[in-house]
Order: sequence, then structure tokens, then C-alpha cells
Amino acid sequence: MERLEILIRQMPKIASAFGCIRRIEMFLKAETKRDNRMIMELEREVTDPSFGHELATIPQQTQDAIVIRDLSTGWTADQPVLKDITLRIPLGNFAMIIGPERELSVNLEDIEVSLNPEPTNTNATTIDASRQTGDLRVYWYYLKTMGLKHTLLFAILGAICMGFGPAQNLWLNTWASDGNSAHISYYVGIYSIFFVLEILLTTIWIWHVLIFPLSASSIKLHDSQLNAALSATMAFFSNTDTGVTINSQDLMLTDNELPLTLIDCVEYIYTCIYRMVLIGLATAYVAITFPFVIATFYFVQRFYLRTSRQIRFLDLETKAPLYTNFIESLAGLATLRGFGWEEEFKRQNNEYLQASQRPFFLLATIQRWLALVLNLIVSGVAIIVAIAAVELRGSIDPGFLGLALVNIMTLGTSLQSLVSFWTDLETSIGAVSRIRAFSEETPSEDPFHLPKAPDGWLKSGQIDIENMYAGHGPDSEPVLHGINLSIAPGQHVGSIIMDGIDISTITINQYRGSINALAQDALFLPGTIRDNLISADSVDLSDDQLERVLQRTGLWDKVQDIGGLDAPLDAEASLSHAERQLFCLARAMLNQSRVLALDEFTSNVDIDTDKAMQKIIREDFGHKTILAVAHRLDTILDFDRIVVLDKGRIVEDGSPSELLGRDSAFRVLYDAYRSEKTN
Repeated sequence: MERLEILIRQMPKIASAFGCIRRIEMFLKAETKRDNRMIMELEREVTDPSFGHELATIPQQTQDAIVIRDLSTGWTADQPVLKDITLRIPLGNFAMIIGPERELSVNLEDIEVSLNPEPTNTNATTIDASRQTGDLRVYWYYLKTMGLKHTLLFAILGAICMGFGPAQNLWLNTWASDGNSAHISYYVGIYSIFFVLEILLTTIWIWHVLIFPLSASSIKLHDSQLNAALSATMAFFSNTDTGVTINSQDLMLTDNELPLTLIDCVEYIYTCIYRMVLIGLATAYVAITFPFVIATFYFVQRFYLRTSRQIRFLDLETKAPLYTNFIESLAGLATLRGFGWEEEFKRQNNEYLQASQRPFFLLATIQRWLALVLNLIVSGVAIIVAIAAVELRGSIDPGFLGLALVNIMTLGTSLQSLVSFWTDLETSIGAVSRIRAFSEETPSEDPFHLPKAPDGWLKSGQIDIENMYAGHGPDSEPVLHGINLSIAPGQHVGSIIMDGIDISTITINQYRGSINALAQDALFLPGTIRDNLISADSVDLSDDQLERVLQRTGLWDKVQDIGGLDAPLDAEASLSHAERQLFCLARAMLNQSRVLALDEFTSNVDIDTDKAMQKIIREDFGHKTILAVAHRLDTILDFDRIVVLDKGRIVEDGSPSELLGRDSAFRVLYDAYRSEKTN
């Protein structure tokens, strides 16, 4: 019966494994990068080390370094972006290709790539001081997430359900001792009742534990980790390895393995207790050995657990560099292919994969050792029962003796399963420990849980900055020193009390949501075009309003080509860099905030797109307070004020005409900018 139960439990895992194999097969059959070029025999190589190793093997065989004939290519096979390109670039010439940005948006990603990255240190929250001996407070924390009432009901129902098996055995023993055949229907009826109640209550028990306490626990653990991540400081993300942050195995354990392991562990605790009671009822002498057996099992599992728990930690932690390498390789794929680093990164990936698999095989090995030791212990108990049965055969009830022998045959498997499930529970509970540590120790941007400002607090756009110091972290030197600045409503300033409210006294997400910000890196979320246009504060916008802003930014025809407002949006594949920036500008036009912050918003687009965006900003946002950080200084000459910073301090503040009309730092910057632009 237990073997059948194990088979049933393993069937979902087998089905999941086949599903994974199917997805892997589909991925391997997907279209790959076709490279049908012939490898040229190298006749002469560049040996000048100043070129770097990337250029060390470029052949110099012809006078034309690059020859392009009738090239048509694009993001998809049926929509070429470059058409019928024929080009020759002589050897040693510097060639620049000029054209609209949206047609020449084939850029190597600005990704920091290292050919020999050192394994980064995982976050301190994954290093638990109690990783060898465990921490009982983690169990209490987990039970509280389940709900104490549901936990108590789970324990009581489990005891009742597991008690039906021994009760049926005792009833069969009583039936066998009764020689009156007239009582058969009575015994069969009671036995049938036991059987039906066992099935019914076990079903209720499993349903209750999966639907209520364990589901509630998984949701609470997920929410606590998600809230900690969403409220974490930017310094935390910059200092924490990406593989540690996205490693989802903890949630997988709490959602899948931990609940089932908890059910199995509770089930076998009751099963072993009931079977040892039955054995003790039959042979009291054997019961004397139970304390020694229990003590032996305790020390065996304790010795095993100190190892298996750390192996499970290693299994989780060694996967973090693998995830990091995969994400960075995928993000910088264009760079890797451009410099021919694919083989090197494949080698690194294989090394990380090999390292991540070692703990898994070690865990399987020590589990085999545990099975061997437990079987030897149970064999010793079975020998004692057999000896007692032979020596005390006249003083022991035959029915109870048979019951004891039947239970001793399965006690070994039950004890082995109990210790195995208990150790799995101990190692899996480490996921709860890490989630708890992450939730409680991750630095928050709002540690004091500041209150919200009144609704509609940002009305005029007045900004006052008083004696502000700011840096990149609590331990770093300040970047801004003693900044004092007052910005009137509607002023445009190129460089913090807002509408009379100190933003340090209200929740951080509220004043973030009250500012319309545009950066040089466009942000898109999975979803439709409509989802990416509409913010949480403007869900009631009509299609006409969405169409108007898209018409205003020149993207309406593009949106119709993609499939309309409700079409899925893949910004990387469907939009050029300039179009992505225009899309963000259209999104900002739907935001009714009184403050617009521009962080080098047009620095990476072509001149024509820049002019179009500047025109929209001045016409559609002219009545709002605008804060702009810009390197193209001619784009801010019509602003109301310009604030010049030097080493984190304000050195100049005035209108553009005022600063350009005298000997000022801004005039020096502007003259240098114009000179560089002219050259």
C-alpha cells in the first residue's frame, strides 16, 4: 500500500518532467541564428597589441575591408529595414553611416560584460547563522502564517485519520478472537464504517490543509517577500547579486515541496506512534527498547540533518551565479556576438551548471546512507521481536503477536520515511527562513511608514529645496551639498518642499506617483499597448484620448500596424529607440501631474526626433513645472532658470540670457558645447 502511495505521489512529478522535456524540445527546434559564412584562412594577422585581442586575428587579404552587396535585412524576414544596400569600405578607412535613428537602430547594448567574472557574494540574508542546527522560531513563524486555528485543526484531523488504521487492526484481532460466526455481520459492519470514515476524513483533512492553512501561508510568504522587494532601496539592488534576487526556488519550495513534506511528516509521526503502541501491547519487553531506538533515531537524524541542511543551502546558493550568468548573457547577446565571446560564455555557463549540480548529487548520496543506517536499526528491532516471540510463545496472545509482527515489518519503512520526511522538512523550512530574513532585513525606502499627504496635495507645482544633502548611500560621501532652491509654479529649470509639504514626511510612493518623470531609458511592462499607455491614476481614459496623444507623437500609424491599442506590445521588436522615447512622451501627456522631470530624455535620439520632442514638451507641458537635466545645452536656452552645479554645490542660478550675458560658468560650458558641436 505504501509503495502504491509513493507511486501516486511521484506521478505529478513525472508528468511535470515530461512537460519540461516538451518545452525544451520546442526551444531546440526554434529558429536559431543562421551563420552560413565560410571560415577564411588567415594569411596575415594584425600583431599590434594596441588593437586589443578582439582585432588580433582580422585577416588583411584585400583592399576592401567590408563589402556589402544587395543587402536587405530587418528585425523580421518579411519586413526589411535596410533595403538593397551595396557598400564598399576600403581597408583603413573610418566610415560613418548616417540616417534617421528609427532606421538605423542596430546598437550594441550598453551592457557591462566581463570575460572572467568573479563569483559574486550572495546577499547576507541567505547566510543563516543557524544553518547547521536550525531554528525553532522559523517553525513558529511558519505556523503563524498558516493560522494557529487551522494548524490546530490540521493536527487533530491528522491524529484521527491516522488512528483509523490501527483501530482496524485491533478490530480484526478482536474479530479473530471471537469464535461465534453469528457476529460476522456485526464485525463487517463496524469495519466498513471504519473504512468509510477513514476515506472521508482523510479527504477532508487533505482538502482542508491544502486549501486553507498552506495556501494562506504561501500567499503571505509571497506577499511579504514581494513587499520587501518593492520597498527595497536602490542601493540594495545595486549591491545584491541579480541571481540571488530572482532565485525563485524558495517560493517553489514553500508552494510545492514544503506543504506535501509537512503532510507526509505529520502522517508518519502518527503512524509510527500508533505502530509502536501496537507492538508494545503485544510484547511489553520490546517496548523497553523503544527509548533506546528513539534515541538512536534522534542522533542519526541529527547527524544527517546537520549535513543535509547545509547541502540544501549550497544547492540554492550555487544556482545564483548560474542565473546571473544566464541573465547577463541574454541581455548582452548582441555584444557577445559582436565580439565573438559566445564560446567563452558557454564555457562559463557550463562551469556554473556543473557547480550547481554537485550539491544535488551529494544530497542523493547521503540520503542513501540514511536509508542504509535506518534499515539496519529496524532489522535489530525485528530480531528482538522474533526472539521474544519464540521465548515467550506461551505467555503472549497469538493475535497480538501476529499484529506485532505485521507492524514490525512495516515499522522500518515507516521510521525510514519519517526521518526522511523530517529531514526534508528541516531542509525545506530553510526556504521559509530565507524568506523571513529577506522580508525583515531588506532595507526599506520607507522604514518609518510615513503617512500620506492629503489627496490632490500637488496643485500648483511650487518646489522649495532647503539645505539638502544627498549621496548614493548612507556610507558614501554626499554628492549634493547644502542645496537651497525655490522654483515657482510653471517655471522651467534645468537641474524639497512641494506645494508646502516636506516630501520627507510623506510616503515615498505617493510623491513619486505625483511627479511625471521621463528618463533616457524607456520602461515597458508585459501587456498591451493600452496597458503601457494608461497609468494607475488614469484608467478611465477613452480611446479618443489615447489616439490623440499617439497622433501628437506620430505613433498612431505604427500602433495600427502593430494591431491597435489592444495588441500585445513587444517594444524591443516593434519600436525603435526613438519610437520608444516618443511612446513614453505620449504616456506622460496622459498624466495630469503638475511637475515634469526630464533626465537627459532626448540624449540618445536623432536630431529630428529631438526637435519634435522638444516642440511637444514646450507646447503640451509649457504651463507645468519642468525640471530638466540636459547635455544638449541648446535645448534649455528658452527655460526660465538654469541652475549650475559644481562638485555638488550650486554655483550659479539665473535665466539663460542673464548667465550668457556675463562671464559665468554656464557661458563657459555653452561655448565649449557649441565649439564641440561645430567641430
